Amino acid sequence: MFIFDGHGSHTTADIILHCIQNGIHLALLPRHSSHLTQPLDVGVFSSFKTHMTYELDRFFRNGILRMDKAEWLQAFINARSLTFTRKNVLSGWVGTGLRPFNP
Repeated sequence: MFIFDGHGSHTTADIILHCIQNGIHLALLPRHSSHLTQPLDVGVFSSFKTHMTYELDRFFRNGILRMDKAEWLQAFINARSLTFTRKNVLSGWVGTGLRPFNP
C-alpha cells in the first residue's frame, strides 16, 4: 500500500500506472488533513514546535532579537532531545488512529 497526502502534484499518471502495474494499492488522504493524519505531524512536529518556541523564548524575553548560529543550534539540540523520543513517535500513530505494520 502506498499512502498519499492527497495533494494533486503527488498523484501523477505515472505514479498511478506504476502502482497498477505492480499491484500496489493507492490510498489518498483528504487534502489539507496531514496535520491530523500523519503520525509525525501529530506526535512529533507539534511537540517540537512547542519545545523550540520555549527554547527561543528566553532570548526574546531578554530583548535579544539576534542570536548566533551556535545559540540557535543549541536550542535546536535541546528541543530535539525532548521531542524525538520513542514515546512521542508511538503517540503519533495512536493519535492518528493508524497502526504501524509489524509482521
